[in-house]
Amino acid sequence: MASAGAAVVNNHEIITGDFTRDIGFQIPGADLELAICARLNTHATLMNATKLAENTLGDTVYANMILLGAAFQQGLLPISEAAFLEAIFLNGAKVTQNQQAFAFGRWCIVDPDVATRFQMQKPVEQDIEVARLANLAAYGSGRLESYVQMRAEMGDAPLTAQVLQSYHKVLTYKDEYEVARLLCKTKEMVANRFEGDFKISYHLAPPLMSRIGPNGRPQKRQFGSWFDHASRCLARFKFLRETPLDIFGYTAERRMERQLITDFENLVARMQREYEPANHDVWYELMGLPQNILGFGPVKLANAQAMAKRWGELLQELDQGGPSAQFAALGA
Repeated sequence: MASAGAAVVNNHEIITGDFTRDIGFQIPGADLELAICARLNTHATLMNATKLAENTLGDTVYANMILLGAAFQQGLLPISEAAFLEAIFLNGAKVTQNQQAFAFGRWCIVDPDVATRFQMQKPVEQDIEVARLANLAAYGSGRLESYVQMRAEMGDAPLTAQVLQSYHKVLTYKDEYEVARLLCKTKEMVANRFEGDFKISYHLAPPLMSRIGPNGRPQKRQFGSWFDHASRCLARFKFLRETPLDIFGYTAERRMERQLITDFENLVARMQREYEPANHDVWYELMGLPQNILGFGPVKLANAQAMAKRWGELLQELDQGGPSAQFAALGA
């Protein structure tokens, strides 16, 4: 929210689709904040309105209303409080919550400590380990058991946090069954957050059904609400994952993902045998490499090839040979 020479800015960072094509992509949040403050000096108010909305009202949708309240309190909006509250009432959507968000935004300006306290993450809701375990249980296919076993084997060993983060990623690769489950979950979240009739369309490039475009990548197609039924059906068949009846499991992408699980487990076992503080940095990077495999289809395979190349370089740096045959082929 901005006026002549003043602004109230939501500094919450939201990742864009660029991260799936460029694993080194980072939002220049600090630089943007510096530029805004340099331009407006003391007339710039930055707050994480998204986190404030989530922590106070349970939904990030109220972030803009919090910003409006903050801007109003600073005299940046040429409208009376009565007129603003009446407009919220006449709109008829979540009247009480929107009025509370507006009032909370005003209070953040009156007492900045309030904003500071509520912008802090909630320990229970932000417990990464709890979120991982829940995700592994929903993923199925014995993933939770594998993860718990790895966590027990690692104990308090060096690089445990890095290992578990990467292992969770390689275990829960986004195959067709998992994507279908996540789409169903998204539909439920939308239904819980928004009232009235709404329609959702999906832009996807399903394997075995998509043409290759001029750029060499599968072309996305739009699917209507009927795709909800297809997603629910496909999600129920996740028990076929990694069995001979898994028709999606024969693609190069799925074979690579399955092999990565085995290779990573072997690499962790080797690290437990050979780790020394002197080569900590090398092992740290090795344990984090799977986190760079982002995207789908040719994007994911390209990232896997880059990872395989670096994997081999780091292993050579340890003077212990190269990656597995699977990853050597990918990196060629």
